[in-house]
Amino acid sequence: MIYQDPLAYLLGLEGIALLDAWAGGHDREFVDTRLAEIRRLLDDEKLRDRGMLAHARRPAAFLAAGAIRPVRRPTDRPGDGRRSGGRLRLGPKPASPRS
Repeated sequence: MIYQDPLAYLLGLEGIALLDAWAGGHDREFVDTRLAEIRRLLDDEKLRDRGMLAHARRPAAFLAAGAIRPVRRPTDRPGDGRRSGGRLRLGPKPASPRS
């Protein structure tokens, strides 16, 4: 079981934006705006105690359920200078072609 809290999720997104700013991607105004938004989120009573327990699903379970599938580009071949690993794409598996 995992605990999912919408406030924690929103704060995490703001944190990612602040890390991007830390790396030089944004100016002081951007940082000040993100910090103000974090303060607003923490002060919002409607976002408190909204978390819930949920079942954790491993990537293999998502693959088995058809929620994600490996996708290879036509250029992903050994020897062409690119990594040959597949990406994961959300969505149902494509329909099988009929013979």
